[in-house]
Amino acid sequence: MKIRSWLLLSYLLVMLLPIVFAYGLYILLSQYNQKQALVEYLHIQKQIEKVEQVVKEPELYLIQSQRIYEDKIIPYLPSGAKVVIYDQGGIVLFVGGDEKDHTPILTRVNTRQLYENLFQLQVQHRNYILKKPTLDHGSLIGFYEITVPREEWVDGVNQRTKWMLYGFIPFFILLYGGVWWMLERKLNRPLAALMNRMTAFARNEEGKPIDHRGDDEIGQLISHFQQMEQEVSEAQKRLQSEQQTKELMIASLGHDLKTPLTSIRAFTESLHLNYQITEHQKQEYVSIILEKTDYMKKMVDDLTTYTLLQSADYQIELVNVEGEEFFDMLLSGYEEWLDTRQVCLVKQVAVQGNYNMNETQMIRVLDNLMSNAIRYTPAGKRIWLAALSKGEMLPDWIFSTFHREISSWLESHTLLIVQNEGLGMTKEDQGKVFQPFFQSEPSRTPEQRKSSGLGLSIAKMIMEKHQGDICLFSDDNYGTVVVCAFPVNKDEKERIE
Repeated sequence: MKIRSWLLLSYLLVMLLPIVFAYGLYILLSQYNQKQALVEYLHIQKQIEKVEQVVKEPELYLIQSQRIYEDKIIPYLPSGAKVVIYDQGGIVLFVGGDEKDHTPILTRVNTRQLYENLFQLQVQHRNYILKKPTLDHGSLIGFYEITVPREEWVDGVNQRTKWMLYGFIPFFILLYGGVWWMLERKLNRPLAALMNRMTAFARNEEGKPIDHRGDDEIGQLISHFQQMEQEVSEAQKRLQSEQQTKELMIASLGHDLKTPLTSIRAFTESLHLNYQITEHQKQEYVSIILEKTDYMKKMVDDLTTYTLLQSADYQIELVNVEGEEFFDMLLSGYEEWLDTRQVCLVKQVAVQGNYNMNETQMIRVLDNLMSNAIRYTPAGKRIWLAALSKGEMLPDWIFSTFHREISSWLESHTLLIVQNEGLGMTKEDQGKVFQPFFQSEPSRTPEQRKSSGLGLSIAKMIMEKHQGDICLFSDDNYGTVVVCAFPVNKDEKERIE
């Protein structure tokens, strides 16, 4: 339940429940009082009948000594009752029973007052009053008025009223205690826990978990804060990771540039000072300087490209290309390079449809992959290149140990495959191969280690910019396979299906 609805409901309950409770007690008390009144009425009516048998005697309506009245009437009066005797003219002849009543004897009352409420048993809060005329042989000789107090009734009503008031005290304690408990549970506790968690988060401390379940406003606020907390924590981790990457880049760049710079300086000094060196040595020194310079330039280019691709704001421009023509162009031009290394190249292109590609970046991807493949392929071995559309059959030269996994990729993607024979990579290295500045085992040859360590990282980021993916499979008994998977265009997907 929403906090607003809950508060409105609680206010309504706080206002209405006391009224309902009081009304219920009033109804119960009234019903009980009615039962008690009926019992009392029957009892007092019997008492009045006994007194009436005495006060109807005709001789009581003659002026006589008060002692006579008291002797005849007082013994029959209930406790606290009162009797007033009037003659036919309204003169008070006797007042007895109630010591607090000081009505004077032999005074006349108003005729209207005398005849008022005759024959009616008046039920008042504290008394029952009955007034009747007295006849003697059909002639009016006087009136009598009997008043019986309702002491037990009044005491009972007062006692029950007190109990009703006393009943309100625990009711209000329970009602407002329940409201306080609900406020504590739904508002105070979660808000206090949230504030403590916010304080801990601001101090970069581990906060206590918030134990609050509910889809109300407080629950939504806690959920949003926890989501924000998670996003900020992830952003901090990313910033920390990026900072560590930058520090690693600087350290790696400084380390990798130090050796070629040292070589360039040494050979340059030799040429500058013109030590006794032959022309052949000069040519060799210049060749080494150019090679080291090209290596440094490639390293700086890779670093620039890596930094650019790492930016979330950088988007490469994609152009719609015809698949077969594009991949024919992409896979061409490597034969001469491989001939100089005495490595055999096998190509296969079976691509249909159109694709969104950036030509420059895709050439960089394949150059990086081929550079790695050539670096780790001994002379006399082979490298395979293939570009296959979704639904095509995998070539039979794919290493059998990776055939099933690559086939599952081909069911929903267009693949660019680079496979080479040679020494495979360990499982641990395969998990790190796409990390920046990762260098493989130190036991490899200097030629194999001549790399900036950014090639596969750059290839992965370029594939992600194309909404694709890249994966590496390697085994010492076979070699290494790198697979680039591209999404199929919607129109092409519909045509194939």
